[in-house]
Amino acid sequence: MNSNSSGAGYIIVSLPVQSSAQVVRFWTYLFADVFSLMCTCFDLYYLLADRTLRHALNNHVIIILLIVGLIDELTNIPWILYNDHNRAPVIKSYIFYSFWTFINLGLSSLQVELFSWATIERHILIFHN
Repeated sequence: MNSNSSGAGYIIVSLPVQSSAQVVRFWTYLFADVFSLMCTCFDLYYLLADRTLRHALNNHVIIILLIVGLIDELTNIPWILYNDHNRAPVIKSYIFYSFWTFINLGLSSLQVELFSWATIERHILIFHN
């Protein structure tokens, strides 16, 4: 935001215009997040409602992976959407940025590790039965 004072005592404020790429990114994230939340909730319900699926060994990591993804979708994506739409973070503090970075990197690395564990587990369950 730029502000210039004119000779008459008025302050002229010019806000940067939101680029079309930011608008496209915002609506793409919003559209994808809504459907991703619906799909995650449906998958969790499907896996947790049926007792045999819930107790199957090969679904435990998938259920945990879905829960971690749901936490990521409910925290990180809304903060990104708010940041893109308003061109400002939710809270402007070092602590919030540190927490956001910790959540983002922590959940992303946890998802990669869980997915790696799930692939190894599937390999063991399929080929070494």
